Formats: sequence, structure tokens, C-alpha cells
Amino acid sequence: MLIGNVEIDDVLVQHLVPGAQVRLYRGQGAHDNELRHIREIVDINNVVYRVWWKHHRRWEYKVVWMYVFQLEWKQGWLILCKERDDI
Repeated sequence: MLIGNVEIDDVLVQHLVPGAQVRLYRGQGAHDNELRHIREIVDINNVVYRVWWKHHRRWEYKVVWMYVFQLEWKQGWLILCKERDDI
């Protein structure tokens, strides 16, 4: 899928639907490892997701370009969770 001038991997596009989960994993002990719960795709190129903050006991919602997910996917940091066991 082409968004702007960036080619987004079809496997990634098919997985990024509301209700899906993806894990960002940059290595053991990295402070920004997180489990993302996809909430919505807005205007084809923006992804709304939420992350649980244990310390604050609340959800944090974020909106990022799909291009960010593509970069994380190509770097090998993004793990697509298909079933509960993948989490």
C-alpha cells in the first residue's frame, strides 16, 4: 500500500485494524517496550493506539503516522500479536 511516497508492507496494513495488538520490543530492559492496542485508523495514514501505564494506572492514547509503524516493522522492533499467547 502506498501512502504518500512511502510503501507500507501489506502484512502490516492487514494487521493494523481496531482491536489488534502489536508489541514494540527494542530489547531486554529497554524503557520504551510496550504493548499497543490498536483503536482506530484515521484518514488512512494515522493510527490511534493505547498503552497501559502501570505506574500511573491509566491508559495513554497516542496518534502516530502509519509510517512510524512501517519503520519499526522494518527494524524488527514490531511484533504482530495474533493470539493471546503472543502477548
